[in-house]
Amino acid sequence: MQLTSYSVIPLVVLLAYLLPLTIVLGDRRAGAPHLLFVYLVASATWAFTSFMVYANYFPGQLALWGGLLPLTGLWAVVAYCHLICAFTRRHVVTWTVLGYTFLAGLAVLAALGYIPQSLQYVRGTQVGIYYGPWLYLMIIGGAWFSGLSVFYLVQRYR
Repeated sequence: MQLTSYSVIPLVVLLAYLLPLTIVLGDRRAGAPHLLFVYLVASATWAFTSFMVYANYFPGQLALWGGLLPLTGLWAVVAYCHLICAFTRRHVVTWTVLGYTFLAGLAVLAALGYIPQSLQYVRGTQVGIYYGPWLYLMIIGGAWFSGLSVFYLVQRYR
């Protein structure tokens, strides 16, 4: 177990998500609070996965956590886009289906061992992750859904 700044920061972020998660979980209204809950769960899962990768609690499970890291990060981006689309009432179904289909495709690639292509601990405290050409697909997908969220928010408040 190695607690470095790379592992402490995701742990602090994970703990910070607990308060809004409990508040949203207690809200019984329909609609946006449920989507906010999904976004918070996705973000907390991303923080937990990042913590598990960098804390090195189970070195034999590096491939598992390293494969989940990009999936959970992109899940948070897609969940945020879903929340924004619902908030702005813009093409919710279209982008939600495309976003989660994109995530399912990446999950298949991760399950087959293509994402990431190599993982290793460097000097005991750092993690070297190589995604190969799949990195470009993940960057384009993440940028697309992030940009879409910003675009809809700007249009909403114009």
